[in-house]
Amino acid sequence: MRAKVFVVVILMSCGFGMISVFPKTRSAQARPSKEVFTGTVVGMGPGGNLVSRGFTLTIEGYTSDVDARKFAGILKSQGEDALLKAISKEKKGTFVLDGQIGHDINTVRVHQNPNGRTYTIVFERWLSFFEVRYGTRSEDYPFTYIELFIDETKGMGGTLLAAAKIRFNKQNVIEIENFGIYPAQLMGVRRQN
Repeated sequence: MRAKVFVVVILMSCGFGMISVFPKTRSAQARPSKEVFTGTVVGMGPGGNLVSRGFTLTIEGYTSDVDARKFAGILKSQGEDALLKAISKEKKGTFVLDGQIGHDINTVRVHQNPNGRTYTIVFERWLSFFEVRYGTRSEDYPFTYIELFIDETKGMGGTLLAAAKIRFNKQNVIEIENFGIYPAQLMGVRRQN
């Protein structure tokens, strides 16, 4: 039986008592100057083999507090499919794995902390032909979820859930469920000038 990994996102409290998957950002919600990060995604592939691929993450804008509350409300009242439909209209940048076509990222939130920043990124994930053709269980995990940590003292890194579910639990907190056993790690992350 496949183990499930739950990551409880303890981020910003929205005005109506919910926790948002998109933490409150700096006061400036305006479009940032383009931010580009590169590095390597390291995770478990098919058959338990270790797989690594280079990536480029380009951030061209942030999700506003108003939109974050709206998306949390949609998730709570209408569910994950409605959230996916709502965020799919947003483009805040791109995420590219080496050798693949880039994918639009739909939400980007930035949380300031004492030593740096945490970026929380959510977007509609890639579906393989095999998943769509045979209706595999992984089709029920429609999001890719990234947390990128910029720490002025320890450097940069993060985690990537390539296939994830997003939902509210009974305690009214958003949970991110990973389809895989372990999240992939973002390693060797560098900011491009």
